[in-house]
Amino acid sequence: MNKQLILIFIILQIFFYDSIKATEHFVKGDLIKYPDYTTKTTCSFSFNIVITNIEQYIANIPPTSFSFESLFLSNDSKTALITMSKTDAQFGDTVLALSLYNSSNSIFYSFNLTCTCNRFNLANYKIVPLSSGYSLNNLFFVLKFVNFPKDIDFEGTSIGTTLGSKYLGDNNYHLQINKINSLTSPVKTTLNFANGETLSFMIDLPFQTKTYTEIKSLEYYPNNNITSKDYLCGYGDLKLKTNSSNLLITTDWGNPTKKIGGNNIDEVQYLIPFRGSSSITYSFKIQSGASFIDKNINYDLGSLSNKMVVVNNGFYMDKTEYISLENVEIKNISVIDSIDILSPLFIYRRKKLSFPFGFVGGNSNQSYFSLSFLLYQTNILYPFSISFSGTYIGPFQISGSTDSTAPKLLAYGISISNYNTILFKLRVTDDQSGVKSIQTSSYYGVMLSESLVSGDSLDAYLEFRFPFEEDATSITICDNAMNCNSFKFGTYLFLELPNTPVYLTPPSELFSIPNEFDISNCIMDITFKYNDLIVTDKSIANVMYLDIINFPIDRDFTLNILPNSQDSFSVIPFYVSTFNSETMKFECEFIVPANINTGPVQYILTFNSFTIFSFSLPSRFQLNVKESLYIDFIGPIATKVSKYQYGRPHKLGWQFSFEDDINGFKEGYLLVRSSIDMVVRNITSVISSGTIFNGTYDFGFTISFTCISQTYSIFYAKFIDTQGQETIYDKMSSEMLMNPFYRLLNNDEDFRDISLVCNSSALSPSGTLEIPSLVDFSVSSTAVEVYSIDRNVTFIYTAYHSDGLLDLISPTIYLTSFNQEFITGVQSTTITPINSTFTKYITIIEIPIGFGYPGEIIINCYGFISNAGTHSGFPATLLKESGFQYKIIPAATTKNILLTGSSELSSNGGKLIVYGRFLSSIETITVQYQNKQEIFVPTYLYHTQFLIDGISATDDFITITAKSTAGVSSSSLIVYPKLYNDSSLPKPSNPSTPTPTQTQTIKCKTSCGESNKQGYCSEKQGICICNSPWIGADCQSQIIVVPPPKVNETNPSTEITSPGSSSEIKYSSIVSIVSLREIDFNNNIVNNYTFDKWNFKSIEDTENKKIYSYFSNITMNNQVVSNITSTLEWNSQSSVVQFAGQDISLNPSSIKYTISISKYNFLSQLNTLQLIMSASIQTQNGQSNHECSSKSFGDSSSSPNQNNIDSNYMQLQVNDHSFYGRFIKRCLLDSKIVSISNSKLDENLSELNSNKISSFIGINIPWFSNEAIIDPDFSVLLSHSDNSCNGIDSNSGLTKSQLIGIIVGSVCFFIVILIIVFYILLKHCLFFKIFIYKLFIKRKY
Repeated sequence: MNKQLILIFIILQIFFYDSIKATEHFVKGDLIKYPDYTTKTTCSFSFNIVITNIEQYIANIPPTSFSFESLFLSNDSKTALITMSKTDAQFGDTVLALSLYNSSNSIFYSFNLTCTCNRFNLANYKIVPLSSGYSLNNLFFVLKFVNFPKDIDFEGTSIGTTLGSKYLGDNNYHLQINKINSLTSPVKTTLNFANGETLSFMIDLPFQTKTYTEIKSLEYYPNNNITSKDYLCGYGDLKLKTNSSNLLITTDWGNPTKKIGGNNIDEVQYLIPFRGSSSITYSFKIQSGASFIDKNINYDLGSLSNKMVVVNNGFYMDKTEYISLENVEIKNISVIDSIDILSPLFIYRRKKLSFPFGFVGGNSNQSYFSLSFLLYQTNILYPFSISFSGTYIGPFQISGSTDSTAPKLLAYGISISNYNTILFKLRVTDDQSGVKSIQTSSYYGVMLSESLVSGDSLDAYLEFRFPFEEDATSITICDNAMNCNSFKFGTYLFLELPNTPVYLTPPSELFSIPNEFDISNCIMDITFKYNDLIVTDKSIANVMYLDIINFPIDRDFTLNILPNSQDSFSVIPFYVSTFNSETMKFECEFIVPANINTGPVQYILTFNSFTIFSFSLPSRFQLNVKESLYIDFIGPIATKVSKYQYGRPHKLGWQFSFEDDINGFKEGYLLVRSSIDMVVRNITSVISSGTIFNGTYDFGFTISFTCISQTYSIFYAKFIDTQGQETIYDKMSSEMLMNPFYRLLNNDEDFRDISLVCNSSALSPSGTLEIPSLVDFSVSSTAVEVYSIDRNVTFIYTAYHSDGLLDLISPTIYLTSFNQEFITGVQSTTITPINSTFTKYITIIEIPIGFGYPGEIIINCYGFISNAGTHSGFPATLLKESGFQYKIIPAATTKNILLTGSSELSSNGGKLIVYGRFLSSIETITVQYQNKQEIFVPTYLYHTQFLIDGISATDDFITITAKSTAGVSSSSLIVYPKLYNDSSLPKPSNPSTPTPTQTQTIKCKTSCGESNKQGYCSEKQGICICNSPWIGADCQSQIIVVPPPKVNETNPSTEITSPGSSSEIKYSSIVSIVSLREIDFNNNIVNNYTFDKWNFKSIEDTENKKIYSYFSNITMNNQVVSNITSTLEWNSQSSVVQFAGQDISLNPSSIKYTISISKYNFLSQLNTLQLIMSASIQTQNGQSNHECSSKSFGDSSSSPNQNNIDSNYMQLQVNDHSFYGRFIKRCLLDSKIVSISNSKLDENLSELNSNKISSFIGINIPWFSNEAIIDPDFSVLLSHSDNSCNGIDSNSGLTKSQLIGIIVGSVCFFIVILIIVFYILLKHCLFFKIFIYKLFIKRKY
């Protein structure tokens, strides 16, 4: 019997073996470590303990010398998850004794863990120097530490100050050092360790010491020992004669120097910024061989002082629906003042707001601030507050929430989104107030509405992307009652399955570098598509090919190009690689800028946490520039400034002269603020004389006659050269290291200010005390589907002021959600003055995806500005009290497939990541090119992104749409490729300048459409004044928007094609430059020149704007007499530009010519140059029995208000189409505005038949010395005249069609020829820069 019992017991033991497991544990984390950096004497430990098969209830775990970070038990109490840490473990072993006690206070399970903190044993280490380099104003060493532990930070060197170190694999490190104390090589360098121990090595420095340096000039801006009013930076402009290409210049105040120019032979120029806010002596050192030249300067630099004064805090009311902050009185508001919405939970979303936000009445001297906003009821004090330039109001809180439970995390997943971004996928629940936000410890975060892909706020499935940050240690989830739960990466938690632990993978593990990878042995080869480059006046599109092993092929690296390795405060361009599965290499496209240093071009490869400088790589991996005749490492710098104001209405502005003779000026703008009404105007640059290399640019704006006397001040400016280098002036910043105005600092600083004195009698007696009132306010809908394709909301409202409102300044509508966000969305406003006192506004806002859900959106509207200088605004409180709609309900019943953005697309095609919402059901993707369509199946498909592979090469934009498995279409996404094309600069030419105009009047030849209110005849001017949208010499035409014209790369001719009234008929019109001839005072031709060859260049080619340039020599007897440059610009939108001191209106689809003629030797100063241009129009389908043609020539007006006869028009008509050109009667000769005349030359040159007509116009240019500039353009109009074209009919002489005019109009045909530019120079200097670059004024308010 006993034997039977024993046998049964053994069988039961075997059968139930798996279910009778003993309690056990395992540890995840390092228990043997070194200090984090070399001088530290303790180690930090953090690890997870998972205890399984727990037999008894854990009643207590006594405290130890280690800290408990968390303790979680499974639902069945069988598993415990413990996270422990110790930050001060001493050298040697530290034992953790952990015991689990049951409810009887007895230990039922215990164990010991030993954490070992190792000392650095310097006797076992050997340092092998690999390379050194100087980059970004710091010295770098690449070293191999034999037998040294990996990933340790170093502190202290005897050669300078160690800024940091980076581990590069296989015991390779790089050290970053600044404030270098020595230049002599080799240098003994000492690294510091704990307890005073050191480790030394010898290394060669990268500096050339067998060099000479001579200071050619050193100019200070502002001058030495002067007090600057409010500039926070002074500048040293240093020019040196040296044979060193890698000169070291150090400062004692930490600001880096910037190499800005030179000739790559023996001259170099540096800019040295001095920054501070007190009187101080600045010292800097200039390398000369193995020693330094010391220089000092005394500066008393200004400081920013906030002027905003909060007189009283007003009060706030706890409304039923929202909180209202009302009537905060503020005085002395300055441009540097700001309003900050402060929410400690959302530091990543802190936003500086400024006028007109919150301002409800007054002017800059005294105003009142009122704001309506939403807050959920919270369980804790939620210190949401508002700061007025440092004066805080708040905190605001709605207490009383019964929700005291933090959200729960039920699912967690992460993956790599792209090269440096993590895709999070979470499921979060909150039973009461609902999920509000997710934020990492590095302060990146999203709201529920921005990340919700399924479910609702109570049970939310979320997907979102965060940038990768090595120091991100946790993620925090909060609900609307401000209950928050933090989850530490690298720990175990119980999520959806209550008894199964889940590991929260840290982002750093996703981006970790394999242990097998190191820079010495794993980078097998680096080559370039082009090497030994010639970059004089030419940027190069290039490709890097990287052959690498032991690195994941699904991981991208980034490439930074450092054309100026001594520049540490400019934005460094970076490029992202892709893996080519055919060549099994990584490839990375990049641009090498024009006009940089010769020799090796420094670059940086970043493999997530590994950073590799090119100087640490073998010579065969280097990218070299063989030839660059000069250097330009700085954006446009202003050398002269003049201010102007004239006329009624008031025209005022600045003219800045820029010298950028290497790279040339591309574009720029000013932000100008007025002192009383506080309006900010965005004023873009327009060239008024010279070239992009040495020209004067106009920044002008208009103020109505009814105005308030005040000062207009520049507080921000940004200028960009053709290579993308920027210079920025920012009055509100202390970081103006690249101030475009630094050479003007020795002048009166008031150059930034223009004071306008207005006629006070033009204002009503009480106008300056009256604020604008809101007459009506309506919203197109009360609810919006915020996850649908159509999220547009239209606001229609009218305002009144006895002196009227500013006609070009629109109010701003701020939408506010429960997340304390005040957004404007994508907002466009149409302004329509009803009369002199009432103005109507129509604002369309596209609400951001998901904004306000779940909850409400309330409306605040600010920024009504009167001509009397007063302002007003209307928060939701006032809108509601006035009976207007003040809120919108966001709905989420419709969830469309939304495409929102993409990664960068190369013009050479390839892969593209598309971002959006609700994408998981997509089946096919359609990519629409300009001339074809392709269908793709998406890969790596998630709710918020997918990948398209194999996009074709294109320089034009593409349109992407998606279709779901159910056949539902998505929103469309337009993607503009980054152009990887070589780009050449024209050589510079001498500058030029402006001139006045003559006018003549004639009587109107037509009725001007007065019976239909299309226009009227101006008796004073004798021309038709047309009412919009009518246009033309007789006000019988309307603008036709036509496709971009055909580009002729052979000569500067333009062909515009337009459909006719019949689908079978098409019309084409051509305008071209024919010839140039010199005419004496008797009208005899003394010289005649034709243009045999034109050099074509595309400057800009986008959907809405195209700019092309043509250059040709003017020759006689095989000798160059002059040059001509013709720039053609097509714009899809209407605009107003300035030329020769006047505003010129340009119609949509205009073609504008800007023509420059260089120095020309006239046979007599009484002679003129005549530039001949031809224009023609014809049908493209041959003749029919109902065709006719006609033409006319006369006077017209080109100004926006048509208040002056300042041009000639030419109209060519075939059937119901007309081609209209306008030729301005002024040009720029030698930088002066000069009147010119235009002549019709059709007697012997033109062609006329029933389906084609042409005309020739001569632009007559008086004598000039250096340069002439003229400026014509064209546009297309639709004519509605019932008259025949009174031309040749192939059958009966009658016209059957309606007049549909293609008017090549808004045109200013300006052509000028410049006198002979030394033949030998032109013959041998092939890159001679002649280019006139003209931008139309595009004001943004």
